[in-house]
Amino acid sequence: MKKLILSISLVILAITTALATPAGEKKVYNGQVDAATSYKSQTLTGLVYYLYFEGNTVHFPNPFGVTYKCDTVIDATISNNKFSIATGTTYDVLTYSEEPLTLRRYFLNSKTIDTSNTPFEFSIVNDTIVMAVDSIGLCLTYPDTTLYTSIGHMKLVPYDNKANACPESATIKPYHCNIYYMFDEYESNSVVRVGRDGNDIYINGMVCTNGHGYYSGGYNPSCWLKGTMQGSEAHFAPGQYLGPDQQGYHLYFSKCHLDWDTYNFVVDDEDYVMTYNEQNDEYTCADWGMVSQGDHMTYYYPEAKLTPFEYKPAKPATPVFKNYSDYLEDWGEVSLNFNIPMVDVDSNFIDPDSMTYCLYVNDEVFTFTPEKYYVENPTTELDYFMMNGSSIINSSSDNDTHHHITLYFNDYDKLGVQSFYNVKGVKTASDIMWYVLRTGVEEVNTSKQVVAEEDYDLSGRRVMNPSQGIYIHRVIYSDGTTQSFKRLNK
Repeated sequence: MKKLILSISLVILAITTALATPAGEKKVYNGQVDAATSYKSQTLTGLVYYLYFEGNTVHFPNPFGVTYKCDTVIDATISNNKFSIATGTTYDVLTYSEEPLTLRRYFLNSKTIDTSNTPFEFSIVNDTIVMAVDSIGLCLTYPDTTLYTSIGHMKLVPYDNKANACPESATIKPYHCNIYYMFDEYESNSVVRVGRDGNDIYINGMVCTNGHGYYSGGYNPSCWLKGTMQGSEAHFAPGQYLGPDQQGYHLYFSKCHLDWDTYNFVVDDEDYVMTYNEQNDEYTCADWGMVSQGDHMTYYYPEAKLTPFEYKPAKPATPVFKNYSDYLEDWGEVSLNFNIPMVDVDSNFIDPDSMTYCLYVNDEVFTFTPEKYYVENPTTELDYFMMNGSSIINSSSDNDTHHHITLYFNDYDKLGVQSFYNVKGVKTASDIMWYVLRTGVEEVNTSKQVVAEEDYDLSGRRVMNPSQGIYIHRVIYSDGTTQSFKRLNK
């Protein structure tokens, strides 16, 4: 890699609130940094950093990397093998915090914050970028100057590894990927793409997928695992570079095994092998594979099985209620937790990447706004795996994904969730899962619907217009079942 062009100039920092691709020559780095918050510290390796060099200016997007994605670009001028950035600048647009944060220097040994607004320096040594003073790092602080997050001992090494690409000449087909995790006793299911080009085979989606039960680092459509067909076996070389994930790590794939004495996963320096059954058009693997972020394992893949998958319209199974939290006055919020099955009403697997869902408040479809839910624009539907880490969260479980929605009000009688499957231009809706709030009781109505409600006094006589007092409230569902409970009318 060629040397950086050095020049003499003043150092100015500008922070923009929208993270657009900067101008200049893009260079990729493999980063290492010590990251810390007020409650946790750790050394992170295998980080993806992009720097853009435009003349004697360097554009440094998101310097805090995976520790805090603040969607900012630092602009600085290179001088004498160094570039400096101004401190004391406030971040106006934040992702998850309601408070503005300020960039400052941080003394690592004493763990104290420098409020003097002294510029922070990086050194450039043989194209490697490091923090100029080993004992000084960078931090973001709250308005009262308490620590939000800090980084230190940053080292950025030029990185020129190229991820695999599937050629246009390849024939690509979708497959259902099933993996069973014996320790957690659940299955993960997803749709992957398999490309065949002569003796070369490519798999996309078995690794670095968006929460399909085995790796939640974020889907990258350009990540392909490349192998070669040797008879009825597909061989994939170890240590393949897959590209970056959406969290900001370099990803690698290898065969691995479990050391049963230590219960640690060990990378094997040999091919990951899948067996192809031509008659059934299936791929199976008795080996275990693993994805690593940098030099640490992210997730393992035991005994994967790929079977042909067909995209066709289907009615999704009804979402399943999990739990509901009471309204918290101090927090001003409640949470609804539910699962959205990755199957249709006949229990056939369907592709969650083709699914969306909506929320009903009473009988009205709820609109998710950028202010509370960090969506780009107001929307009534969310992608299956959409999450923002706070008010919209999902985590994988057995053949579905647990979803968590936070609401910031409580003036409603019932909540509903409905999923949609969008395939070949046809959008098919599930039945609505209803969660009905009653005085002193909470009930769930999934595929069945409420068709009538009745009130009785304690002597068993029906009351058409109950006044104050205790009554027996009876709910009648569309499947003929009923539920009764005491209700206090005030």
